[in-house]
Amino acid sequence: MLHNLYQEDRETRIASIKAIEAKSYIPKNITKREAKTIFQNFAPVVKEFITDFFISADRRKQPRKIDQNQNKAKNTTLKVCFPGKRIGAFRSFFSHKRENIISNIREIFEKSIYAYSSNYIIIEPRYDGSIHKEHPNIIAYHHFVDKVMVNNEKYYVRFTVHEERKSKGKLHSAHISEITVINEKSRGCIRSLLGINQGGTAQPAYDYNLTEFFNSVKQ
Repeated sequence: MLHNLYQEDRETRIASIKAIEAKSYIPKNITKREAKTIFQNFAPVVKEFITDFFISADRRKQPRKIDQNQNKAKNTTLKVCFPGKRIGAFRSFFSHKRENIISNIREIFEKSIYAYSSNYIIIEPRYDGSIHKEHPNIIAYHHFVDKVMVNNEKYYVRFTVHEERKSKGKLHSAHISEITVINEKSRGCIRSLLGINQGGTAQPAYDYNLTEFFNSVKQ
């Protein structure tokens, strides 16, 4: 019965995310210094939700070495801040040269809907050979989703928030994906968005994690 209740709640959340009306944003030319100042001046956003830990079927994702009791459903309230040092993870938002929607990030995040939580570590090395590390100060990762329209195209934006033992909530990163690609459930899509991110590669337009989450309930 409890499993069915969670299943129904997840179905409702997914339906709500898919029903979001995309708001249109216009990219602006903002320097890195200006973007950092904007980020640091954002007021925190309070998010209240009941955690739903999604277990991925991806074998590359292994449970973290933490108390797994943390993964139980519970009422959670986070005051999410915008650390300036994370600005590099957001400057590629629809960037063409230096145009982006960084000044709208707070609004987009505030409008976002809680999707799911996760607590795993990827065991495969990154493309540059570096290893994903455990972060014992992080209790869990929470994911929120909104829709935006840029240049007449619609996209999902999935935000990842770190729930930390001391600071509680920090906005860590965001992944942009084309809604048409997600709706088609296209596996292994290699289409990409405009611009180059801070790592020197085009940000992928396909969010495997979001599609896997959407597919976790019966369509």
